[in-house]
Amino acid sequence: MYRRSTSLSSYVIAAPNEPFVILDASIDERFAGNPFISDGLIRFYAGTAIRDGAGVAIGVLCVTDKIAHAEFTHGDALLLREFADGVSATL
Repeated sequence: MYRRSTSLSSYVIAAPNEPFVILDASIDERFAGNPFISDGLIRFYAGTAIRDGAGVAIGVLCVTDKIAHAEFTHGDALLLREFADGVSATL
């Protein structure tokens, strides 16, 4: 079940000016006991804010994987931001 307390995206909303990236959530102490992590559903997470017309973060565009990633490049972050900006523009 989804709960705000287990949502990785809540970290994006809390600090919306930078992408939030976790290369391997299984070794990140912040997520110890998180059911999405312990059940093997998420190891990699990258998210960036979706904003309303006033610039307020109202949601998150994220990508996840069951496999840890070795890197998330600056180019990857720019592409994710571009996609999120596209979503924001349609609101």
